[in-house]
Amino acid sequence: MASDKLKVTTPKGLARFITLGRETTFNGQGTGKQEASIILDGEGLAELTKIVEDFKAETFTPKQIKAGINGPFKEKDGKVFITAKAYATRKTGEKVVIPVVDARSKPIKNPPDIGNGSTIRLRIALKPTEFQGKNYIGVDLIAVKLIKLVEYSSTGFTPDDDSDDEEGAYYANEFSGSDGGASGGSGDDLDDEVPF
Repeated sequence: MASDKLKVTTPKGLARFITLGRETTFNGQGTGKQEASIILDGEGLAELTKIVEDFKAETFTPKQIKAGINGPFKEKDGKVFITAKAYATRKTGEKVVIPVVDARSKPIKNPPDIGNGSTIRLRIALKPTEFQGKNYIGVDLIAVKLIKLVEYSSTGFTPDDDSDDEEGAYYANEFSGSDGGASGGSGDDLDDEVPF
């Protein structure tokens, strides 16, 4: 089995699941990884499929391919996607930062949370991998190119266009009361993220 990685930039596709800067969880347990999935179709899917299949043929014997694990493409709800992963932290405890660039490949210093449906490209490294004696192509995440942003919402809600006009509407960080805060403080002490 070859040990070299093949670095590839995917065609444009739609973000499916992005956890940059935070650890992905599965069944309530941390995986130790951050990840990005991209949905591909048409010519883009055909192009990346050919690259992956050529890499498999150069890396594994026909017998290894036949006995191996399918992938790295997956399908759900009629959409084909590929998921790339990177460690969330180094052994020293330092966070692993995956670079995010804009449509012109300019680095974004404080990247936004990338929501599903955003138009992206991924910079990935295909690598030969083995699990329980079976070979497959692993996919490392190197960088993300953000072409068109769909804002991430952990609640599933999007801002209502007419919400400014509703009488008595509630807006975050606007508190009433003599002490200036709903919890007895200034309002500035409240965490931005509150789990439900």
